[in-house]
Amino acid sequence: MKFLVFIFFLSLSFADDSGWWGCHDESALNYNPYSWDCGGWCCEYEDCNDYGIVINEINYNPASSFNQSDEDYEFIELYNNGLDNVDLHGWSLSNSTTNICFTFDDLQIEPGQYVVIARNPSTYPNSIDFGLHNSLSNSEATLTLRDSHHNTIDQVSYKDNCDCDSNLTCWPTNSDAGGATLELKDPNLSNNLGVNWQDSFVIPGGTPGYQNSTEEGQIFGCTDSNACNFDLEATADDGSCDYAAENFDCDGNCLVELDCFGECGGSATLDCFDECGGEAVIDDCGECGGSGPAENFDCDGNCLAELDCFGECGGSAALDCFGECGGDAVIDECGECDGSGIPEGECDCNGNILDCFGECGGDAVVDSCGDCGGNITDEDDCPIYGFEVSFGDFDIENRSVDINLSNESDVAGFQFSISGLDITEVTALSAGNYDFSISNSETTVIGFSLSGGLIPPSNSSIIRIFYSNQYDSEICINDPVFSDPDGNEIDIEVGECLAISACTDIEACNYFDYNYTCLDCCFYAQEYWLDTDGDGLGYLENGSYFCEAPGTEWVTNHGDEYPNCFSNIVDSCGQCDGDNSVCSGCTDELAFNYSCLNGNWPTSATYGCTDEVLVDDGSCIYPPNGFSFIQSTRQAFYEFENASFNDMELEFMGSWIGAFRDGVCVGSWPWVGQFTTVPVMGWDESEYSENYMQEGEFPEFYIYDPILDDSFPAVLSEENPFINLEFYHIDSITAVSNNWSDYGFMLGDVNVDYQVNIVDITNQVNFVLELDTPTPYQIWAADMNLDSSLNVADVVYLSNHVLGLARVSLDDGSAYINNNTLEINGAIGGIQFTGQLLSSVSQSDVIKSNGDKTIIYALDGAISTSKFVFQDIPADLVIVDTDGAIITPSSQIIASGFALENAYPNPFNPSTVISFEVPYTSNVRLDVYNVKGEYELTLTDEVYSKGNYNVEWNANSFSSGLYFVRMISGDYMSMQKLMLVK
Repeated sequence: MKFLVFIFFLSLSFADDSGWWGCHDESALNYNPYSWDCGGWCCEYEDCNDYGIVINEINYNPASSFNQSDEDYEFIELYNNGLDNVDLHGWSLSNSTTNICFTFDDLQIEPGQYVVIARNPSTYPNSIDFGLHNSLSNSEATLTLRDSHHNTIDQVSYKDNCDCDSNLTCWPTNSDAGGATLELKDPNLSNNLGVNWQDSFVIPGGTPGYQNSTEEGQIFGCTDSNACNFDLEATADDGSCDYAAENFDCDGNCLVELDCFGECGGSATLDCFDECGGEAVIDDCGECGGSGPAENFDCDGNCLAELDCFGECGGSAALDCFGECGGDAVIDECGECDGSGIPEGECDCNGNILDCFGECGGDAVVDSCGDCGGNITDEDDCPIYGFEVSFGDFDIENRSVDINLSNESDVAGFQFSISGLDITEVTALSAGNYDFSISNSETTVIGFSLSGGLIPPSNSSIIRIFYSNQYDSEICINDPVFSDPDGNEIDIEVGECLAISACTDIEACNYFDYNYTCLDCCFYAQEYWLDTDGDGLGYLENGSYFCEAPGTEWVTNHGDEYPNCFSNIVDSCGQCDGDNSVCSGCTDELAFNYSCLNGNWPTSATYGCTDEVLVDDGSCIYPPNGFSFIQSTRQAFYEFENASFNDMELEFMGSWIGAFRDGVCVGSWPWVGQFTTVPVMGWDESEYSENYMQEGEFPEFYIYDPILDDSFPAVLSEENPFINLEFYHIDSITAVSNNWSDYGFMLGDVNVDYQVNIVDITNQVNFVLELDTPTPYQIWAADMNLDSSLNVADVVYLSNHVLGLARVSLDDGSAYINNNTLEINGAIGGIQFTGQLLSSVSQSDVIKSNGDKTIIYALDGAISTSKFVFQDIPADLVIVDTDGAIITPSSQIIASGFALENAYPNPFNPSTVISFEVPYTSNVRLDVYNVKGEYELTLTDEVYSKGNYNVEWNANSFSSGLYFVRMISGDYMSMQKLMLVK
């Protein structure tokens, strides 16, 4: 943008009297009290501020061949490359070829603004008078810019006709009477190095007061001939065009007719009463300002509609099911007039209810494991996640041990061996319920059903093993093989080995004559004392020993001193045998739950419960930083049914919801589950509440996440203004950070099992082929190259990561396409396309398809197939090398396919442009979804011919947060993330 400042400077002349004059300012760097006081002009100061002012362009030897002369066309251009306005008052500019130093008067130069200092100001309008007496040398000179303290701000020493060698960087030469000026290539570069300057591409004269020229020779300015400030010299528009107001020319003259108020282009007219701007019109009955005929009547009062059952013209009264005019009785869904319909809790008129499958009158119920239609009645029999075989009950007297199985899905057969004993017999326990036949040898057990029975998901003892000879003190389950109904081997965990030993101390209560002695397993008789008064204490003199607890009146302690207190101990709460629980809680006045007994929480905006808390048990809870507030007498209450952060439920008593007004907390509350209510404080004319909510204002809500220890702007399902004593029920409040790695997740872990392996690659391929629809997290985890698009490049990246390969292609991959044939060479990691493949693929290459969409890749290197023949020219073709980089085929014959391009800008506020490509005439639909996957709006749903298109989304009415735009056209679907930041 062009900025020229017009000002004339006074010129001061001084001689170099450094031998006589000196600086008498003690704060100056060159303080010298033993000289003549120069009055400050010779003082030099330390100044760390370079202000960002640079010498940006010089015209030192204009070309006479272009009818230019030195005294008319010489100039020096300054540019503010900083961020602040700079006052040049008292600054000076010196030229080493003259003894003249120019001092600036008051002049503000704004960031991005240019100042042109011309030898002849009439040559350059709005320039500064440099003076004909201060010519620039045509060969070399040093230009020095100093501030008001005589500190050097910028210095340029240009040189013409220099000899170039390895130690000298030459200055451009075309500025020496060649018509060009010296232009600094970039204001951030050092302008005292010739390599950082260029000959201007605008010849003659350069670009005084404009942005420096480019290789195309552009001059920036307003290029619109319809603008009031149209610049004939400009070759590139810089956005500075200024236009006349609507209905006016650039001089302010009205170009259209005046309305009845005399307003240029106004819409005011005379009404039927001849009033300017009036609204009176002639009604349907011909009357000016009349209201026309009454509803359902003509201008003569005749009824034009049917009479209702009361005889009212156009009335709505009708007979109800009892025949009463205007009655409200109706026949309910069970056929009864004025009936109440299906009773609450029932699903039809016959008294049936919904079962757990949602079937009306069905008999399916939820079993003890929470499975609808399941058959497990004991919660202890519910399977844990995965599969595990382990030892169960052990009977040393009968020499038997049970085998337990926990399986999350059906098991069709099993086999395992036991080491450490000789098996004599095996009997079926729960396995017998499913017609399993059990066979065994001395070491191995096999079980399966000849009738096709299956062991359903459960956690139970399936068999009991009897043994005759135990030759090791420890027995173990070895080599387990379990099969699913399809004959596939199940990955199963094995429990710990079992030590079969006994207590062999004859004096122990659990003495047993056995080959192997256990360690620390013996237990002995314990002394008990008789409690004669029931206080839990016995007398020392009446103790006896028992292997098993003798029951009532016998206790394990003695020393009865207080017969009125069972334990002879009174806690801090004054309770006999108490544990301080009835008076323990939070005693810190600064805590959220001050004066609350353990387990109690405040129920109002006032922190604390006013319970009788005597003992602090460490249960105090404090609001997070910035979420504290003072209670006001004016309050509104916002109740939230659901709340989430990054699509995850808030942490109970850890996450907080806070309400704010201009950054001031006006209410907060920890998340305590469904229907958490946040009090919001208003101004009650007291000093402490002067920044609190005013009537009708909308509070801003934030959610504090304890994992990230930070607060994030929240989005409400509905907004409600602050009204004193109002109570609002809000369906949901959400916030996002979109930084999944903060939660310990990692790129590539698509199935969130904290491992990156072939399972993640399988999920990723399904997303690329649109066999499955990814969640927002899965989009993040599967997009390995972070380009907001899922394709074969991400598959190659992930397979490299799983195999631990840091592939660097030794030879460059290349691809060539001719009509329907694609040939590849070198390190190609995979291809993706839409179309029908006719040729075969190497067995070492992985190929997966969904409809016409196909992906081919290699898990351990470059793909082996080198030639692909398609039925037609493939669409949406993507080729990547073994590093995951996209390869462009050398032929241009390939037809472009559907494409959803990256939106710009993104993040945005409030508008962004979504671009897409259509290869042939087809219908295109663009839908926007919120972070929860809920539909928000459709941007377009029209038929487009082949070409590229842009659609703008103005999200001014939407809340800040993460959104997704999805493009659908036939079988094509693509999605990308959009971040709205307000």
